[in-house]
Amino acid sequence: MQIPVTASFELIARCNFHCGMCYVCRYPNDREALRKELSAEQWIRIGEEARDEGLYFLTLTGGEIFLREDFRQIYEAFSNMGFRIVLYTNGSMITEETAKWLAKIPPRLVSVTVYGASAETYEAVTGHRDGFERTMRGIRALLDNGIKTEIKTTVVKANQNELEALIRIADKLGREDR
Repeated sequence: MQIPVTASFELIARCNFHCGMCYVCRYPNDREALRKELSAEQWIRIGEEARDEGLYFLTLTGGEIFLREDFRQIYEAFSNMGFRIVLYTNGSMITEETAKWLAKIPPRLVSVTVYGASAETYEAVTGHRDGFERTMRGIRALLDNGIKTEIKTTVVKANQNELEALIRIADKLGREDR
């Protein structure tokens, strides 16, 4: 029937992390990347067209989607269109306030990539030592606010020895899930 039931919209090519293995990792203040980004209005128009063609499942990804100053506008518009939304994020920019906002119009799922089980590994993979704590804090905020959350990882040389520790973190977070 050629109905686009599912889609992924890459809203941003900028990220607050700079992982060596990633192809979507322009710096947050990269002017060229900013210039190339579609506006909220353009994304909303694309969403309306996709909805009108039958789209139902929508993944919002990037770079880091929470870097967009207009992310809430885009997300709320897509939610109001009736899409079942999955968010892909590194979780480091999710605050308690962000999680409370999301809980009002929750996505189907927030999928958080966890790059290691320690600050040292985060520094090696993402270039940000504080990324581990910020990501864990973001995941806890999501779970505390009843938002369905999954964690995933990308295995690279710098984190391959922490897979068991990552599994323990996932198990512990799963038990903490309210």
